[in-house]
Amino acid sequence: MKRRTAIDLNQMYMICDEKTGLPYMDEERCAYLFPDEMTADSFIEIHKETKKASAQFYTEEKLNAKLYKLGFINVAVYKDGDWENHPIYKEVLPLDYYNNLLAATITLIKKTKKKKYIRELKHCEFLVPVKIKNGDSPEIFYATAEIKNSDEKMQVVFSDIDEFNAWSESMPDWELLKMNYISLRQTLHKRDLLFNPKGNILLLKNHLLPATEEEEE
Repeated sequence: MKRRTAIDLNQMYMICDEKTGLPYMDEERCAYLFPDEMTADSFIEIHKETKKASAQFYTEEKLNAKLYKLGFINVAVYKDGDWENHPIYKEVLPLDYYNNLLAATITLIKKTKKKKYIRELKHCEFLVPVKIKNGDSPEIFYATAEIKNSDEKMQVVFSDIDEFNAWSESMPDWELLKMNYISLRQTLHKRDLLFNPKGNILLLKNHLLPATEEEEE
């Protein structure tokens, strides 16, 4: 019989980011749950960029699937005056492709503006939309987006299948190609990168990307 945990048995308040409404991520890639409104409000008082979601029941499986997709690796649950740590396991996910490290890296670049998270991109995998024109000399076309009032184009890149699907509803007939960082930079002509234009969006200018080659701090 499956062991039931504090997450399964109690209504919890999830701490969310004030701007995005998504679960709040700290630099340890941890999410936070509280069993009562008072302790949740105490956390929010210290972390002004946060808010609490409405209390609800979370099963460990559904919570893991939701948070893994967004890049989290742990959930901290406040219980009886102390913290319980619940690691997030990839094994609970459905078969769709989710990219835990890239999702977290996008969030932490936006949140902190720190170079160490730009450097983390070199360890990530990327989903790139392509069209292939068959013939004697097959051609591959890569999806781009235009920069307003400019002739320059941004390279469109995705962190997961859901982000791609949201975009492809209005941009049909694209397929996905998975690339590592070296392939991405060699193939895509050193353009600016536009991640997840319909969701967890990030525009990363090309001039910032040499930071990936810097030594770790």
